[in-house]
Amino acid sequence: RAPGTGGDYHMAASYLVNGLGPVLEEDMPFEDNDDVIDISEIDKEAVFDVNDVVLKTGNIGTPCTSSQISEIKEYVYQNGAVAASIYMLLSDNYYNSTTGAYYYNGSKSTNHAITIIGWDDNYSKNNFSSKNRPSSNGAWIVQNSYGTNYSLNGYNYISYEDVHTCDQIMSVVDLDKDIDDNSYILDKLGYNQYFGYIYGDKGSTEA
Repeated sequence: RAPGTGGDYHMAASYLVNGLGPVLEEDMPFEDNDDVIDISEIDKEAVFDVNDVVLKTGNIGTPCTSSQISEIKEYVYQNGAVAASIYMLLSDNYYNSTTGAYYYNGSKSTNHAITIIGWDDNYSKNNFSSKNRPSSNGAWIVQNSYGTNYSLNGYNYISYEDVHTCDQIMSVVDLDKDIDDNSYILDKLGYNQYFGYIYGDKGSTEA
């Protein structure tokens, strides 16, 4: 794909369970969103064999429910980091650069992926931007991909009330280092790609 065209967790899950990843950062370094990476020039090798992932989809554009928050915590506790999506805009309307706290409650669609590595139920709502604060305490502890110069050494907090965190999450729930074994996958819905068309400013897709 061309730079900046993005992807989704179905693509990521396919990449992982088909033995193409994950790879080490040093073998496929992130530089920016402008350069095309020539994969043939990268000596990359999967360091784990991913046997199973869980994809969860919530109500798009609405905050996580209490049950979803509990479920994400359980995934982090049992399996490690969880991938999630947000709408990222480094504006002081949504982001407090001093505390590294981010909260979005607008109507824009997701445009960025982050990694949830923990949580703090008592994280004060007063740490968020004074222009736009959630109604309750509590935040995810997140690792971003902007490098260590961003926020708190590359980490920040995202409110439980952010409207996109639970749109779709992915957790790797089973992996090992036996890279050479086979992968057997049952896709009950036969989902593999989108076909669609664009009409004016309206988009339509069919799976």
